[in-house]
Amino acid sequence: MSNISLETPIGVFTVDEKDKIVFKNGLYAFEDFRNAYIVSQDEHQAFEYLVAEGFPQTLFVIIKPYLFKKDYILDIREEDLKEIGIVNQEEAEEFLEVYSIVTMSEDTLTANLLGPVIVNMKEKTGKQALAANKGYHTKHDIQEEFKKTYSEKN
Repeated sequence: MSNISLETPIGVFTVDEKDKIVFKNGLYAFEDFRNAYIVSQDEHQAFEYLVAEGFPQTLFVIIKPYLFKKDYILDIREEDLKEIGIVNQEEAEEFLEVYSIVTMSEDTLTANLLGPVIVNMKEKTGKQALAANKGYHTKHDIQEEFKKTYSEKN
C-alpha cells in the first residue's frame, strides 16, 4: 500500500491506503461518499475528520459520542452491524467504532446522535445507521452535555 494525499478545505492530509474505509452506500445525502479516511490533526483531540477520495471541498467533523455523552447507548439494527461485518458482541467490542457527525454554527456545536457513523475497523467497512434511541436527534448540543458531565463531577 502507499500513501495518498487528500485535499480538504482545511489543508492536505496524507493517509495510508490501507486505512481506507469503504462506505458501500455512502452517507445520508452524500451517497457518492464511498472511500473515506478518518484523520486528525492531533491524536489528543476529541474531534476528528472524515474525508473521502474525490471530495476535496467536503470534510465531516466527527466525534465519538461517548466522549461528550457519558450515558450514550448505541441502539441500531443488527442488520446494520452485519452489513459492515460485525456478527456478534465480541466483534462489536473489539472492532466497532462509533462516530457522530458534528455541525458547527455561530454559537453551538451539535452532534448527530440519530444517524451514527459505524465502522468495522478490522474489515474497514462503514455505514451511517439509524439509531432507535428515543430522545436522540440530529442536533444534540455537545456543549450542554459537557456542562452536565462537569456539573455532576462537582
